[in-house]
Amino acid sequence: MKTRTNISRAARLKGWLEKARVAGKPYGDVTLSNPRNKEIVPDIINPAEEQIRAMVQGIYESKFVEMMGIPFYDAKGRREDVNYASHLLHKLKKSAFSIAMANAQKFGFLERPAPRLKLQPTRRCREASEERYHNYDVLLDNRQAYEETLGLTRKTGYYRVTLESTAQHDGVFFVWPLLPGQRAPKPYASLQAAQKECDRRNRESDPRKTGRWWRMPEKKITKADLKDWLPPKGTWSIR
Repeated sequence: MKTRTNISRAARLKGWLEKARVAGKPYGDVTLSNPRNKEIVPDIINPAEEQIRAMVQGIYESKFVEMMGIPFYDAKGRREDVNYASHLLHKLKKSAFSIAMANAQKFGFLERPAPRLKLQPTRRCREASEERYHNYDVLLDNRQAYEETLGLTRKTGYYRVTLESTAQHDGVFFVWPLLPGQRAPKPYASLQAAQKECDRRNRESDPRKTGRWWRMPEKKITKADLKDWLPPKGTWSIR
């Protein structure tokens, strides 16, 4: 798939961020692709909203248990929702997002700075998100679970491309969820490279077809493992 070439990368990144800002939802929950010109556009992730993603996943798992009457994980730590139809999981995910957004506003994690502007993470949300980035094992496990939930209900494929700010770069591309055996998110310098890898994974590595699912590495995840993915320190300040 081709992308526009007459716009600089910096301008494109700025444009995507602006589209996400006015979309009315957290960055990572909005697909910004434009079907008219077939432009490839990544999903933009705001690290300060990690607490919100954790809330969505927690509610999703609770709703699944409530509806199905079984544990979310089996005795071997495998997700039970993978055995159910995607349209049912989509309803669960949609419900989880709605409840999480309402709770986040109710308990002071998200606020709307002005009418018609998107919800923004509050100081409380940033502090809670920052705390999550201090426990690398739990952080990676939770983010992977969230990405798997999105993947199980995504019509365009299990894997997706995200645009995230890191300590090394203002904007770098990643492909989520992680592959089986993958210890940390891998950065891609260009959108084309990330999209090519994403397409390859959707063709060859969809765990619903291969039966091979990501498992938490036995060796403890360290800061060094995640150095290419962790966000810059300024993420946690109020802008």
